[in-house]
Amino acid sequence: MSVFRSTRFDDNSTLAEIRDDPDTGTRKLQRESDPKAVAAVQNALYDLHWAQRFPQENHYPSRLRFVDGDFGPVTAASALALKTRYNIRFPPDDPRGVLDGFVGPRTLDRIDRQISHRDDMRVVIISKAGALQDADAPVRLFDEGEEPPPLTPWLGTGPYLYWWTNWDDPTGTVTGLIVAGAADDVFEVHGPILQTWWQAQGAGGPFGPATSDVEPDGSGGFRSTFVNGSISVDPSATVTVKLGPVAYQPPGDDAVFA
Repeated sequence: MSVFRSTRFDDNSTLAEIRDDPDTGTRKLQRESDPKAVAAVQNALYDLHWAQRFPQENHYPSRLRFVDGDFGPVTAASALALKTRYNIRFPPDDPRGVLDGFVGPRTLDRIDRQISHRDDMRVVIISKAGALQDADAPVRLFDEGEEPPPLTPWLGTGPYLYWWTNWDDPTGTVTGLIVAGAADDVFEVHGPILQTWWQAQGAGGPFGPATSDVEPDGSGGFRSTFVNGSISVDPSATVTVKLGPVAYQPPGDDAVFA
């Protein structure tokens, strides 16, 4: 018997039926689906930042507005974005199959795996935040119920967790993040290094996930490494980018390439 990885979906018979369906196309979340099942998936999509890719009325949807148990157009668009990112088509063996906004067995499995990892990594991130706070870094984690200010619409472009922090900024502007790496580890990225990485679409862009904190580079500046390169900033605030085989030109005139 199959089981969910995430406890969020336990004891929901509708989701269990979808999970156990051999992808016949008959079991899926769609319009008029069970509100409790829809709300559980909406919560997961929101926490994975798929909903925030679709601003409504010039602002990102709040959890209260998005998680309503109604499988409406924004929910369908969020599911479609995830399915497009991971090429989840129907029929499953047809490379030219349809990309749609339903949540069937493979889509639910992808959400289940990612939200389980996200929830597990939250514990690691809280521990990392505590260590930074012990070192007098001005870090504040946003509570589960808070609506952190959006940084960019590129959330959800990879299976990596972003947890919002405030870094030495009383105005509430996000200037630092604690992010999950490619493995079960987390790193802090802030300042010009964060801005450059995030302009390149973060972990979903050419640099890939972080592999280090922002650390002194030995010459008065700072440096972070990523799966596909590094970003450094010198004492004059000049940013230097190093990438592997991927060619990337970030916007602006303040980047030097080495």
